[in-house]
Amino acid sequence: MTTEQEIVVALLSGFCSFIAGLLGAGGDILYVPLLLYGLPAITGSGLAVHTVTALSLVGSLASTGGGGVKHWLDAHVDRQTMRTAWPMLAAGALVGGALSRLLPATALLAIFAVVTSAAAILLFLPVTETVREARPRDLVASGLMLTSGLVCGAVGVGGGFLIITILLHRLHLPAYLARTTGLALTFFTAAPAVLGKALSGQMAWAPVPFIVVAALVGVWAGAHASALVPGRALRPALALLVIVLGVRVWLTVLGVLG
Repeated sequence: MTTEQEIVVALLSGFCSFIAGLLGAGGDILYVPLLLYGLPAITGSGLAVHTVTALSLVGSLASTGGGGVKHWLDAHVDRQTMRTAWPMLAAGALVGGALSRLLPATALLAIFAVVTSAAAILLFLPVTETVREARPRDLVASGLMLTSGLVCGAVGVGGGFLIITILLHRLHLPAYLARTTGLALTFFTAAPAVLGKALSGQMAWAPVPFIVVAALVGVWAGAHASALVPGRALRPALALLVIVLGVRVWLTVLGVLG
């Protein structure tokens, strides 16, 4: 990679991590299409799909690590939910990250397009701040966490939006607590998936330090801003951006655009 590419990758990482810190999710779902299409548009050359999904997970890992630690120290996470959810997420993500090498680039993009479409729909679902009866040992929720880890580990996203949806609509956490807990839990998707990608030879190491620094700065700024800006005010804008990028990925999958 050239120095110009590394700078652009870092800036994109900072932007996506800011979104993740602000909403507790959403940044990683932007990173893959922005790297796939934004990087070559700015620098004139891009990266392979498998490399993009691996680097996206590095940014997700840094942002969830930084933002998750802040929310943990601020006592803004549901620790009981974290104890029951993280093993399923980690197991799925490790397997998904490692096995993704066996999938052709078109298959990875197709899966990512489906995930992006799901994200756009989930962002429009109504949320509540009302606490309802929790289900800390829900087997259905555990299965959903395992599946989310498997899919998101393969396509290079931390899956915060999927995790938050499970927390909201299956475990019935209030919206703010679901956002902060979801950000912390995404660490347990990103870290095993990065390990799986690295062990299977999909990682490009040169831009990793730039990604990590930019992601940490972005997520801490977003996490601070999240207390000032209501998430429901930003979700429609994020959903629109996800839809636009998702359509671009679908056009690639269907062969309409390269």
